[in-house]
Amino acid sequence: MSTEIQILGAYFPGWILAVLAGIVLTAVTKSVLHLLRLDRYILLPLLFYPGLILLWSGGLWILLFAS
Repeated sequence: MSTEIQILGAYFPGWILAVLAGIVLTAVTKSVLHLLRLDRYILLPLLFYPGLILLWSGGLWILLFAS
């Protein structure tokens, strides 16, 4: 049984909202790392940022929607 959330009359699965929030939080994290000049130490950004999306999304889904 998947979690569904009603937004403006339409039902969305919880995992879609968790992935969207994960993308937004990754963009915020990338901006903070850039402001702190820590982004130059990330060796493989093509692996790091998608992994960060998975980390944020999975964490949010477990925190908010897992029963």
